[in-house]
Amino acid sequence: GQWIQVDFEEPTLISGVVTQGREDQPQWVQSFIVLISEDGVNFTPYTDNPGEPPKIFPGNTDQNTLVKNPFNRNIIAQVIRIQPVTWEDTIAIRFNVLGCAEKTTPLPGTTGTGTPGTETPGTGKPTTGQPPSGTPSTEGTRPTEGTPGTGTPPTEGTTESSTSKKCLIYS
Repeated sequence: GQWIQVDFEEPTLISGVVTQGREDQPQWVQSFIVLISEDGVNFTPYTDNPGEPPKIFPGNTDQNTLVKNPFNRNIIAQVIRIQPVTWEDTIAIRFNVLGCAEKTTPLPGTTGTGTPGTETPGTGKPTTGQPPSGTPSTEGTRPTEGTPGTGTPPTEGTTESSTSKKCLIYS
């Protein structure tokens, strides 16, 4: 099937997704599954509880409304992939990933490479995949590069705590 994914380039706490349809056309994803990966190669479908079948998330019913789907449990993953199950007209999706990226900061007098506040939601490397034309496939093709920041911008912004976590929050 077709999919779109974001590679955060390091393990990241993920707590849900927010979706929208195509901005300029009546096209949207009506339902989808979420796959997660620690390495970008091996993917596991998200389930509310271990041992259950993959959760099918409700998507959009129009092209503009934001639909928030919080996870029943937080996950840690480097890559999150959204795979549409049903859609209106054609597959079209804008999305943001909810969660936090944490950076560590060395204490004064120590050495380290962490820098607080360097993670910005929506700047992971998105890639899309689809089967080759005319050939059914479950594997996606991956472009050589993605364009950072192509997700829906946060409607309420980001917050940064004193522990150097940058979180994307919707209410």
